[in-house]
Amino acid sequence: MESVKSPTQAHDCSRIRQILEDAYIRDMYVQRGSGPFAREFAECFQMLVPEIDGRTGMTIAADWVGREEMTKNHPKAIHPNTRFEFPWIEIEGNAAVARIEILENEAPKYTDFVCLHRIDGSWRIVSKLFHNHSRASVPR
Repeated sequence: MESVKSPTQAHDCSRIRQILEDAYIRDMYVQRGSGPFAREFAECFQMLVPEIDGRTGMTIAADWVGREEMTKNHPKAIHPNTRFEFPWIEIEGNAAVARIEILENEAPKYTDFVCLHRIDGSWRIVSKLFHNHSRASVPR
């Protein structure tokens, strides 16, 4: 569900969805950080990683530095039956957040929350927080 309040927001929502489909999915899931990232990613982009190497209960901010080592040690291979859904995009002024559901064989694999900011008139991806459904965590 996309909350749209004006024609400008409708345009912004359409542009954000295009960025998520074209740049985010390609760079995060298809190429998995193996090449240069799209210009739609802000230089300050960070990925908040709630679990890594089996350690939970901590969140680290991973930026582009060291991403090759992280993806090598934590491969995120895309299964042929992977599908991406965009249940909602919420925009307020120059800030936006989108929920992305990554399904593998119709089962939830990841839920990504992607934050975007309008920088110099263009939407840029600034951060990502995600939940790995295959590592379901127990609330503390």
